[in-house]
Amino acid sequence: MTNDQMDLMFFQYLKIERQYSKNTISSYELDLKIFNEMMQKNYVDLTLDDAKYYLSFLRDNYKNNTVLRKMSSVKSLYKFLEGEKIITDNVWTSVKTSKKQVVLPKFLSVEEINLLLNSLDGDKPIDSRNKAMFELLYATGMRISELLDLEVNSVNFEERFVKLRVKGNKDRMVPMNDIAQNYLQKYYEKDRIHLKSDLTDIMFLNNRGKRMSRQGFYKILKEKAEKVGIIDISPHKLRHSIATHMLNQGANLKMVQDLLGHENIATTQIYAHVSKEKIINEYEKYHMFGKDNNDIQ
Repeated sequence: MTNDQMDLMFFQYLKIERQYSKNTISSYELDLKIFNEMMQKNYVDLTLDDAKYYLSFLRDNYKNNTVLRKMSSVKSLYKFLEGEKIITDNVWTSVKTSKKQVVLPKFLSVEEINLLLNSLDGDKPIDSRNKAMFELLYATGMRISELLDLEVNSVNFEERFVKLRVKGNKDRMVPMNDIAQNYLQKYYEKDRIHLKSDLTDIMFLNNRGKRMSRQGFYKILKEKAEKVGIIDISPHKLRHSIATHMLNQGANLKMVQDLLGHENIATTQIYAHVSKEKIINEYEKYHMFGKDNNDIQ
């Protein structure tokens, strides 16, 4: 039985037996569409690792309330399939979706970032696009939604900054380094045209010349990271990484807040807690018994 057939049975169940409204059923349809696009696997063949992977994807890309709703849709589907004897092992019963605890953000080391960025080569237009996307992400710390919504006319190559639209129709100017600028300009001027798109405003296109989706980017990131031995990866982890690395290098907290577009500096301060390297270096430099002051008697 195909996923489409199982979906149809499930939606009929929601409409006839549960008497859900049209809008509610539409929400289920949208949630399961995202699930199918991400997993590309028959429901019957889903494993526990697949389920955990999907939950991780949701947590990296959506707010907690949205994650809970989307997970509720998938769990409801599988509970229905279990009741209909279509599946015998419901993997979702082992996946907890309670409110996510506030934890310190995970980030890649400088070595891992270099390993990932240096592995992005190739002569095809999509190779050029991937290199430009990753370099720009790490250079600016922008959100994945901001990257995928980036418009051509929002990039100023001469002055090396990009203009991002934020809440309230305000603009946030974000600088980019020489490396990101060079790869982005190469992609835009030489390679983007080969993706054959009718979209003249969106900077980054998929291999069909359409706007790239979150799921599409997530798959590219996961594939590239795994090739260099980085297993635990997400778009937001790259954002965490630049914040942590900049603070480790002594960047001002307010500057990092402005770069990332945090409304509240308390959000930025959490990165200070993971900047262990900076703390250790400062300790060794200034404490009278630190390594840099061993000659003090």
